[in-house]
Amino acid sequence: MKIIGTVFLIFAGIAVGFCFREKYTSKIKFLNQYVSLITFIKNQICHSATPLRLIMQNSNVSYPLKNYVDSYLKLNEKFSSAISWQKSFEKNQTDFILSQEEKNLIVTFGRQLGTSDCITQSESCVQHIELIKPYIKIAIEEKNSKGKLPLVLGASAGFAIAILII
Repeated sequence: MKIIGTVFLIFAGIAVGFCFREKYTSKIKFLNQYVSLITFIKNQICHSATPLRLIMQNSNVSYPLKNYVDSYLKLNEKFSSAISWQKSFEKNQTDFILSQEEKNLIVTFGRQLGTSDCITQSESCVQHIELIKPYIKIAIEEKNSKGKLPLVLGASAGFAIAILII
């Protein structure tokens, strides 16, 4: 019975470690999906001159970016595009830890959308993607260097608790 309890505690510790590790993974996933969304926006602005609200409705995104897009669409009924962009981002960015520079970059981009002609907006999208790419690389490096630590700490904590109980 003690062996089963020990194994259970170790697996519980590893499960907790996976939860903490997910923060790194969700940040990378968010940034990659965000780049895909900006590329989609750029293409739609250039080729079809579709309003931003319809572009966001037609975007095919999943978690974690889906919450952001849904919130944007709800807020856009009451507020301008720039304010909706900022508020939806502030409301939904709790699932992952972004640096202040990343937050400012995303909010600043949202303020620029819809304020100029399609060529300028397209160039702004391309420039924004290039500015985001280094942050994706940093997030990947951070996950690779720190991502295993929560798993090891979780397993160690489970093992330590099991030893204390025995």
